[in-house]
Amino acid sequence: YSSINMIGLAAGLCSFIVILLYLNYELSYDKWNPELNKVYRVSIKEHEDILSTTPAPLAGFLAQKYPNAEVATMIQDNGDYETLISSGENKLYQKNVVTVDSNFFKVFPYKLSKGNIANVLDNPKAAILTADLSHKLFGNQNPIGKQLKAYNTVDLVVTGVLADQPGATHLPIGMLIRDHNARSNYFWGNFSYQTYIKVKEPVADTTIETAINRLYYNDRLKKGQKSFEEYVKAGAPTYLFVDQVPRIHNFPKHGSSNFATVTILLVLAVLLLLAGAINFSNLAIAQSISQAKEVGMRKVLGSGRKELILQFMSETALQCFISLFLAVILLAITLPYINSSFNISLGFLQQHEMLKVALQLIGCLLIIILLSGSYPAIYLYKFFTK
Repeated sequence: YSSINMIGLAAGLCSFIVILLYLNYELSYDKWNPELNKVYRVSIKEHEDILSTTPAPLAGFLAQKYPNAEVATMIQDNGDYETLISSGENKLYQKNVVTVDSNFFKVFPYKLSKGNIANVLDNPKAAILTADLSHKLFGNQNPIGKQLKAYNTVDLVVTGVLADQPGATHLPIGMLIRDHNARSNYFWGNFSYQTYIKVKEPVADTTIETAINRLYYNDRLKKGQKSFEEYVKAGAPTYLFVDQVPRIHNFPKHGSSNFATVTILLVLAVLLLLAGAINFSNLAIAQSISQAKEVGMRKVLGSGRKELILQFMSETALQCFISLFLAVILLAITLPYINSSFNISLGFLQQHEMLKVALQLIGCLLIIILLSGSYPAIYLYKFFTK
């Protein structure tokens, strides 16, 4: 009986922990460094069209004109497009190649495992590799100073290696390349760059948007004597808007969001927790008749209400802790397959997540003990004391 009860609860707990880890993963996007709270992506709305790419000079314009801007950068993200990278005879196709300017590391707080972050992008042919890409191309050799080719035409030199990605991000990086076409592409009609600004002090989105739109209107859009206020009142057909980087993945102002999926999973996790607790309670009550003599003897020997309820709760707590132990073992076995199947990187023992996950599990386990143990304890006490 105890084995069946604990194994059933362990299966439910394991499923709950998997969903809990995924929830933490989804809600952790771009929260791996507090400096990212100062970073905003600037996008543009033109009539009914929403453009995540903006004019090439916009980053420099905002850095120069907007008083609260500390620095700005413009990037081009290839996303899932596979770029041919070669070094000698070694050739491979790499996703998430991001073309950047010299201000990238002043905006995004990435770290390097090799190279000097202060000047790593000074070379107009600079390439910064991930540790994985470095190993694929050069094995265990130091890649700094090695020659590369991108697209079979662009000559590059390795100037740095990124440290391992500290957390989930809306901007996955497979490789960074200094923008070799920056000068020829630097004109207002070129809408092929994403613009990010880092502010000196985080303020409300509306405050930033009002300030940068006023500057953009007066410098780029104004015709005649119409003021910015009149332009906004008339509908502002062209309007800049910002998304704070930690909110882009789940709460973007426009475009798709993953938050609906996260909400559904949260409901599913709670239902799993409740189902496991109710099932545990039902089995405990069904088996309780075997404890009739024990409870009777304890009553004769002077046990009161509190002692009997405490006994039932203690037995429940012990079984729940054993179930949690079994669930963790089952999780360790299945998690690699889950990560591989869904192309994610959930981890139960990751250092930056361990304390948070442990506290969440302890809280959930206490809820399970209370849900699973309270009703059987009170029910059995009343049943055996009629």
